[in-house]
Amino acid sequence: MNKGRPEPSLDELLNDPILHALLARDGLTVGEVRRFLDEMKRRLRPAHRKAA
Repeated sequence: MNKGRPEPSLDELLNDPILHALLARDGLTVGEVRRFLDEMKRRLRPAHRKAA
């Protein structure tokens, strides 16, 4: 699963059936979470480059 890493990858977490159940309970889907994370990554990249 973790191939020597101390924490699971984001893909591993988002493919976990327990996470799917928690998301469903909250009315969310994995696709929605992935879109949110992609949007946050897109928004934060320009700020990160300016700060570097």
